[in-house]
Amino acid sequence: MSNRWTLLGSLLAAVFGWGALMYFTYAARPSTFAIGVALILFFVASLGTTTPIAYYLHYRFAGSESLNSHPRRPLRQSTLFTSYVTLCVLLRAIGLLNWTFALFVLGLVVMAEVTLITWFD
Repeated sequence: MSNRWTLLGSLLAAVFGWGALMYFTYAARPSTFAIGVALILFFVASLGTTTPIAYYLHYRFAGSESLNSHPRRPLRQSTLFTSYVTLCVLLRAIGLLNWTFALFVLGLVVMAEVTLITWFD
């Protein structure tokens, strides 16, 4: 799949995700199930939003030849970033997030990215 189809799919996921999240938070009563569904919709919406940004930043700073040789790196980086943000939102919702834990999880995400770069690139 080319970068164009990935970007188109991510933009469609962003529009669908933010629209569904807006409707769901308006229509559903707060419960444990509703929080889980809202987090899944938040993940889809933020992944669709951050993927074009990651592609642009990768194209701008790494160059088009690097984007052609590693076409899935921006998608992987936006998935890791979105996972981090969604985990922080979940931990904040249940009252377990503090600065120390957020920085620790960020360190784990950075270590995962460095490991994935050394293994697959």
